[in-house]
Amino acid sequence: MDKIHENNHIVWLKNIIRSSSRKLFIAQIDNHPIGVLRSELEDNIHEISWTVAPEERGKGWGKKIVAEFIASVPGVVCANIKPENVASIVIAVKAGMELIKKENGMLHFQKCNSL
Repeated sequence: MDKIHENNHIVWLKNIIRSSSRKLFIAQIDNHPIGVLRSELEDNIHEISWTVAPEERGKGWGKKIVAEFIASVPGVVCANIKPENVASIVIAVKAGMELIKKENGMLHFQKCNSL
């Protein structure tokens, strides 16, 4: 994996903060950040990705972060996950997402939520 340069990361973060269709959520326990979820809304579909802080992995936080986001928005939530990312696959399934297709080397998970 290529290293992301700080300046490129700052530009990316500023673009997310300014965007009306992209949201970045920081999950915390007692003011301690435990993970991040990114959502991009396009055509009433929320495409999400997430990461859990390395020291917080294996504690169920990923499933909770994803499940709470899904429960908070109406419509379709999807995630595209690499087949080798077993932890994210488990999180998606435990959060109620279903594998809908395999395409271009990615697994496409989805959950339809009606609030």
